[in-house]
Amino acid sequence: MAVRRPLGHHSELVMYYEQAGWMKYGMGGTFYQDFEQLKCYFKKTDILKAVTYVYNDSSDKDNVAMFQRDFVDTFEEGKSLFYHY
Repeated sequence: MAVRRPLGHHSELVMYYEQAGWMKYGMGGTFYQDFEQLKCYFKKTDILKAVTYVYNDSSDKDNVAMFQRDFVDTFEEGKSLFYHY
């Protein structure tokens, strides 16, 4: 049986993603100097380092728990990415 391919078939690597979490604010310290903007991070060690920059004060006391739930707990090295934009 012949393999049917659409006209103009190209062999290209395509990445699909599903957004598991996002955080617009709440990072402190030197996060913005230590994590390059517009870069993808693929290693669990990077996520564990990023959690140390999350604000943890009385006004935003849920930030650390949210980051842990949405980023650290769901991160799978080799399948997940952390993107700083």
